Amino acid sequence: IDHHILDQLSDESILGLSLTTVSHTLNFQSSVATDQDKKIYDILSHEMKRRWLWHDTIVSDYFSELEKHITSNIEEAFTNDTKYAMKIGSIVCSITQCEVRNGQHFINMQKDIIEEWLAWLSNNSHAFVTIISTAEGKNYIFSHDPLIQKQLAEITGGIRKDNFLITDTLWMRKELVRELIKLNR
Repeated sequence: IDHHILDQLSDESILGLSLTTVSHTLNFQSSVATDQDKKIYDILSHEMKRRWLWHDTIVSDYFSELEKHITSNIEEAFTNDTKYAMKIGSIVCSITQCEVRNGQHFINMQKDIIEEWLAWLSNNSHAFVTIISTAEGKNYIFSHDPLIQKQLAEITGGIRKDNFLITDTLWMRKELVRELIKLNR
């Protein structure tokens, strides 16, 4: 990156670009994270430190604030982060993705709402809700659909607990969709 370009960016742009990189890569725990992403983030975080924008908890604070925002109006957050009636190979599936810092805590507080949302989402198609827990490095995937449950368990190697699947690594929606397409050709 040309440092003259960085000098032209506002503090808000530098902060926004760095946090967008963290969010897009799920704090570099997602399989879509590249060395280039890490390099760009290193440059941006160095620039944040130079401008006194950096603090050690900036990433965890970002995901905590995101979780607070989601919790304040979960239905709106789910509505905004749902892909409806996606054609996935031979099936149609609706998928909600939600990124939070502490998935277990979020689920304990919101499980009834998650289940109600999933029931509504499942009315017209296959469906699942994936809660991405960045601090825990895992997904909690809810589905009432036996086919989706089976396929997601196969894809992720996750373990069933109650009415959801727990993965041992982070999976973004686009990664799950890519793998579901392979199984539903």
